[in-house]
Amino acid sequence: MSVRPPGRGTDLLVGAIDLHVHTAPSLFQRPYDDAETAALAKEAGMRAVVVKDHHSPTAVRAYYARKIVPGVEVFGGVALNSYEGGLNPFIVESELKYGARVVWMPTLTAENHLRVLGAPTFAGYDSTFRVPVEGITVLDAGGKLKPELDLILEMIRDENAILGTGHISLEETEALVDRALEIGVGKILLQHVNFVIPDAGPDVQKRFIERGVVMEYSFLPLTPLWWNHPPKVLAEWIQQVGPENCVLVTDIGNMYNPAPPEGFRIFIELLLTEGVSEDAIRTMAHVNPAKLLDLD
Repeated sequence: MSVRPPGRGTDLLVGAIDLHVHTAPSLFQRPYDDAETAALAKEAGMRAVVVKDHHSPTAVRAYYARKIVPGVEVFGGVALNSYEGGLNPFIVESELKYGARVVWMPTLTAENHLRVLGAPTFAGYDSTFRVPVEGITVLDAGGKLKPELDLILEMIRDENAILGTGHISLEETEALVDRALEIGVGKILLQHVNFVIPDAGPDVQKRFIERGVVMEYSFLPLTPLWWNHPPKVLAEWIQQVGPENCVLVTDIGNMYNPAPPEGFRIFIELLLTEGVSEDAIRTMAHVNPAKLLDLD
């Protein structure tokens, strides 16, 4: 029996889609693996989840999670960190053929991540790698987008996949988005906009929205360890930029946070408390993610 309390958040969780959930196995400690996360999402009545790992691709993992837990959609992707070969067209092509729905730009080993948050550490694991981590940037020494990005962006376009901006800087993101649109990429997510990376306010967001980029708002910056702002701020942003331009995600799967579906319920309740309408929640948690995943 579910322990979720009755209420609008519980009701709105039914049919919701979380495009950004972290699962085990991982070099970070994660309380739930792919199948366990899928089972929790199914219990909550959610429609789909996208499982993410900073260190390995997740498309094949998602395939097995779907087999183990029928009745809820599970998708994966690949983050172009050093662990996956960086800005590597080979892994992008193979993962898209395996069914990846999202290609994330570098996260933990992005040059910008290392500058803002430092080198990654893995709770419960030895965080020292024999190969030193060098920050990845999508720009060359002259400030131009690296040539290998063209092929990667073409692959994303051809498979109608989602381009996630990862943890690169806003300067890098500007160049990436401009080129992605020139090439014809149709789905671009500016990720965890309300997190310390990229920490972009409404004016910056509107500039990207004008180019068709979708804003990804995350629950993680509202949690104690990664606290970045109160829910009221996010509710105000949603009002300013419009829910039709946004998706809600949890970006959790941590030992110190609730299970992802419960985190999503709390996220929804917080926004409802701050005056975000039920229709806006449905748009951001049901309608827009379904369009991005081609579920409708």
